[in-house]
Amino acid sequence: MEIYLNRQHGICPDTVEVFRAAIEEIYGNPSSTHMEGQKAAALLTRARQKTAACIGVSPKEITFTSSEEESTAQLCISACDSGKGKRIVTDEDSPVFHTAKENGFEVIVTDYAEEAVNGETCLVSVGDENRGRIRKLDELTLLCRQSSAYLHVRCSSFPFTGDADMITLKSHVPGISAFYARKGIRLTALVLGGMQERGKRAGTENVPAAAAFSHELYLQTSMNRERLARRFCRATGIDRKDNEYIPGAVFLGMDIYRVFMDRGINISADGVMYIGEENTEEEIDYAADVYLAQKG
Repeated sequence: MEIYLNRQHGICPDTVEVFRAAIEEIYGNPSSTHMEGQKAAALLTRARQKTAACIGVSPKEITFTSSEEESTAQLCISACDSGKGKRIVTDEDSPVFHTAKENGFEVIVTDYAEEAVNGETCLVSVGDENRGRIRKLDELTLLCRQSSAYLHVRCSSFPFTGDADMITLKSHVPGISAFYARKGIRLTALVLGGMQERGKRAGTENVPAAAAFSHELYLQTSMNRERLARRFCRATGIDRKDNEYIPGAVFLGMDIYRVFMDRGINISADGVMYIGEENTEEEIDYAADVYLAQKG
């Protein structure tokens, strides 16, 4: 038996079908007024509504872009242009933030953002993939409110229930990303020349990718992966307190990685099992048996 329990990578089969149907049936420009263009516009609207629902915000606060890097860059530059301050605090040493540094901003890279925020901070950027960092999101939210800095989260795990000013949304669908900016935040456009995305990003929208992107996020918010994760934990006696914030994720330990791989069970190299929507109870029960046999 071969089981894939590393759904942090790859695209769900249902998402592939959504993309295929859209690219075959919806070929109009969503900015056009003819029938095919309006079909595309309707699908783009549904994708925006679906994406917004995954993080509980208004569709008007969602903007589609071409990549995670573009989304983060636009949010970062918007924060720099806000006049709030000249310091950026982040847990990621990314070229996106290097650009801000080249323009005279102080960029501090640290795993302890709460210790680096001061009155000159315009942006605090953290990733939810940084284990444990998301647990301090409430503290960071309060700290950012007190210092008037924007809080930005690079989000890859859904549903997301934190309170952030800006969110970069990530999925495994290539060539597409989206971001959330709280109503009232003035965005700096990086791509000029058209009124697409309500003037926030020029260029014809990638409608098939947006439909697939929103569907992938929707699948991540559904309850099947959580139900299977709880089933595995009940069978093995594992306490999930350390990874409840990632739906479908169970931390097993690096010593289990090789054991699982030898038995045909694919998990992440750092010993985390990421359950996907397509996994079955039979697969979860088999993985639980292998785990219990190893722990003996």
